[in-house]
Amino acid sequence: MSVARQVMRRVLVTVALLSIWDGRQAVAEPVRIAYGDVFPPFTEFKDGKAEGLAVEIVRAAAGHAGIEVEFVAVPFEQVQRTLEDGRAEAVFPLTITPERLPLFDFSDPFLVTGGALFVRAPNSTPQGLGSLADKIVVTPRTGPLAAYIQKNAPEVKLVITKDYEESLSRLVKGEADAAALG
Repeated sequence: MSVARQVMRRVLVTVALLSIWDGRQAVAEPVRIAYGDVFPPFTEFKDGKAEGLAVEIVRAAAGHAGIEVEFVAVPFEQVQRTLEDGRAEAVFPLTITPERLPLFDFSDPFLVTGGALFVRAPNSTPQGLGSLADKIVVTPRTGPLAAYIQKNAPEVKLVITKDYEESLSRLVKGEADAAALG
């Protein structure tokens, strides 16, 4: 197994350990955990510190286990690279997808979200992706819905955006027929 693949398989192993560690052993150094710096409400680098729902969950699990963690904020595109270059021992949150399963060791999910389709008023919400054939649908690159839509609704004109705010802005401006948001 290549070194890169071994590093990739460590993803979220540390997070899994946080939930089962019994606190009997001291950790000499903080566990460095990378996260996307702009993924509200789950993770965000704000006022010089890690914030968000997922950050608080990991922080609480680490505190309960007596493990010190250091959060490493990076642009989403760099999260995976932090494992390869040693900036972090784990990453979170990372959606479990069939494409990622052979590459990463995932902990049990500690946060489960859903997805929804949003449209401009007074339009009614589509009953599914099939009704959006040949329509423009925007979704952020950080979410799980882009890969899902590409695989299950290739007839949709999918536009990948930077974040949730850009997706909603394009929808409000009429540049998209729907926004797929998790």
